[in-house]
Amino acid sequence: MKKRLVAASLLAALFVFTTSSLSGCVAKGSWQGFSGRYFFHTTADLRLFAGAEDVPSVEEAQRVSNDVEALLRDLEKSLSVTQASPVTDFNDAAPGETVELDEASYEVFTLAQELYNETGGCYDPSVYHSVEAYGFYNFQAGGPAPETLPNESQLAAFRALSEYFPEVELFEKNGFYYATKPKGASVTVEGVEYVLKVDFGGIAKGYACDRVKELTEGFPYGYFSFSGSSMAVGKYTAGRAYYELSAAAPRGGVDYLTAQVQDTCLSTSADNGLYYEIDGTRYSQIIDPETMMPVNVVNGKNTAGIVTATVLGESAARCDALTTALMAMGTERAIEFVKTLDETVWFVELDGERMTVYTNALAGSYTVAGGYDVVEIQ
Repeated sequence: MKKRLVAASLLAALFVFTTSSLSGCVAKGSWQGFSGRYFFHTTADLRLFAGAEDVPSVEEAQRVSNDVEALLRDLEKSLSVTQASPVTDFNDAAPGETVELDEASYEVFTLAQELYNETGGCYDPSVYHSVEAYGFYNFQAGGPAPETLPNESQLAAFRALSEYFPEVELFEKNGFYYATKPKGASVTVEGVEYVLKVDFGGIAKGYACDRVKELTEGFPYGYFSFSGSSMAVGKYTAGRAYYELSAAAPRGGVDYLTAQVQDTCLSTSADNGLYYEIDGTRYSQIIDPETMMPVNVVNGKNTAGIVTATVLGESAARCDALTTALMAMGTERAIEFVKTLDETVWFVELDGERMTVYTNALAGSYTVAGGYDVVEIQ
């Protein structure tokens, strides 16, 4: 029986197989967990195989499932940008002010700064004001575009503020965690003051996957998924360890990529999740920190660029941030960056009608659908 683990755009329900179909593939035991729980503005699914030889009991799986749900609730309270959290406390702080973080927000802040540096600023959580100005905090998929877009003066202010993100001081004292917003992290444009704010949407779900992976370490068979956009994947069954990953085509049609995966984490970013179009130009929620505009938009027109990226590796948080960074890099820069990574990467460049898949995956370990050129990164 062939099962498929589907990765594609952020908001679609992409993990398609069910508990009943999974349990038909094994002689004993049962699949435990939950399906369709709503966390981090998307649905979460947990599958743990239990109650057979060499795996934990059903009761243990149920206990761990409850622990996972409690963990996800706590992480939402730590990392939210729309409800009261240590992150909103930081965002509301004045330049030079110090705020207390909890352990989770401190760890995410620290990892975000490391990835900001590693990606040359292409992963940058200080895009908060651009995400807001382009209307994505209130936008619903398929809804109308906002009536106004940010002007160049605002975008220049957002770019100036982003330079302060690596200067945020993070420190621990007497068992407590703190962040100090840099002095001067404020710009006034047209009578409106903007201060440095962050949004960890490009890493939070990956971080949550990593934490769930720790909680479920004793269960070798199963997976945890946020709607296919961030996942921690174990083994499928004792008889056949791998799942089959299918990545959706970025512009519709059949899945563009299939690969066998096990005991790994993965994330996918794409510009076909949350977006709107104005005069034929696609504006997605993935922001290019160098322009503070949605990726692949210049002077109100779409340009050639990366439209989806998938990364496999040991840490879902890293994979999550790296997919976002790759989307913002542009093809040539992304190729050189991928050469420095231990993770496995696929990304798709759209140039007019031509789509090209770039990857550092081993030849023969994946299949690409017809209609795509393939370039293997050496």
